[in-house]
Amino acid sequence: MYDKYGEDGLKEGGFSAGDPSSLFEAFFGGGFGGGGRRGPQRGDDVVFKLTVDLQDLYRGAQRKLAVRRNRLCETCRGNGTKSGREPPRCNTCGGHGVVLATQQVGPGFLQRVQRPCPECRGAGVKVAKGDVCAPCKGEKVVEEKKILDVYIDKGMESGQKLTFSGEADEAPGIEAGDVVVVLQARDHSRFERDGDDLRTTVRVPLVEALSGAVLRINALDERELRVAVPPGRVLRPGELLVVRNEGMPHYRSPQERGDLLVRIEVDFPEQSPSTEQMATIESILGGRRAVPPIDEDGDMEVDECELADFCAERDRKRRAAREERKERQAADEEDRRGGHGGHGHGGGVQCAQQ
Repeated sequence: MYDKYGEDGLKEGGFSAGDPSSLFEAFFGGGFGGGGRRGPQRGDDVVFKLTVDLQDLYRGAQRKLAVRRNRLCETCRGNGTKSGREPPRCNTCGGHGVVLATQQVGPGFLQRVQRPCPECRGAGVKVAKGDVCAPCKGEKVVEEKKILDVYIDKGMESGQKLTFSGEADEAPGIEAGDVVVVLQARDHSRFERDGDDLRTTVRVPLVEALSGAVLRINALDERELRVAVPPGRVLRPGELLVVRNEGMPHYRSPQERGDLLVRIEVDFPEQSPSTEQMATIESILGGRRAVPPIDEDGDMEVDECELADFCAERDRKRRAAREERKERQAADEEDRRGGHGGHGHGGGVQCAQQ
């Protein structure tokens, strides 16, 4: 109170010394029993999910969102009457907006509960039939369609919210809520976002992986990035390279960018080179590793195995069979315990009495 009005506020009745509720109202914004003054009740917010592409978050974009909402009727100014007079009090609820009803909560137990008045639907007033406002039909609000311009700034993220204050439904005596737009980014076919960084995969043929390559990457803003690999630099499968400052723009600082992380995948030839070509390749790469012969009398057991191509369907069936086998084993174990190891059976652990 002193901070708001100074000493004059204390002298001139900022609160009454004889009423402790005035003191609590001054400091906490309300009195005992909820008697403090409050602002208008606020309506619910309305949430929309807006699906956007990664390019939109990279370059920035504008989208239009059509919303339907209730607005106070301009003809009757939100009272529902044709005459402009305030509607009379509802006779059913006496203007309270609620009625008492009895419901059974158990055998022989009844409970009295409050429910919205079915006649005035909780409004406490009922417009006379001859005085109903035509545009809103006595509902006090009319539905309208509005187009909202949604501006997507560079660097925004999936899940980020854009708030349009007061653009939700209006109702008499209720402050309109907000329209909240939540961005949802689609998966991209070539890029994956990791914070302010971008990840992508580039495939290079084996000859370029060994002898130097120029990586060509189509960026999200339709530029072509050309990344030259220095001669003599060997690219390895799964290797991760970094292109500085070619990632996502920073939100509200779009001149700054994250990095572009490039994963290398090497394409190998479908067929092995000829014997003569392999001899040349081996002479360049250093030849093959020596494989010692199998020593039948050695200490280590050595088995020769056959190599087969991986089959996804066969692997799926193997996994399904494994799960079925585990279920059968669990059922057998449960039967064994129920038949022999349960309480009251001779197969359980016994304690010796002394």
